[in-house]
Amino acid sequence: MSERPASGLLDTSVIVDLERLEASDLPVRAAILVVTLAELLAAPLAATDLGERARRQDRLITVVTV
Repeated sequence: MSERPASGLLDTSVIVDLERLEASDLPVRAAILVVTLAELLAAPLAATDLGERARRQDRLITVVTV
């Protein structure tokens, strides 16, 4: 088992799959690009049903408050 990186940049795809990933697979400190933030901001608006819109909104809130 390898040691966790001290820091890293998380892509949008990683953010979307955060619930499925183990904390040990992620860096200790993480950052996201402004492009990722923009994609996360637009995602709830692009959802076609209310359940998916709510999940995307929850994901956005989690990312911006951490």
